[in-house]
Amino acid sequence: MLGRTLRNHYQIIKDLGQGGFGDTYLAKDLDLPGHPQCVVKHLKPKGLKPAHLPIAKR
Repeated sequence: MLGRTLRNHYQIIKDLGQGGFGDTYLAKDLDLPGHPQCVVKHLKPKGLKPAHLPIAKR
């Protein structure tokens, strides 16, 4: 994902880690002046059961 831009908004700088609900990245916010760094969580819940979605959103 390094260098990839998500939603034409966040440019991935570094992989920070992976967990049960997705991956976390250090990114640049291309929409804000000066392109400050931010953290992006790419949600990828393992299950597709309706009960998993509220947990993933939290």
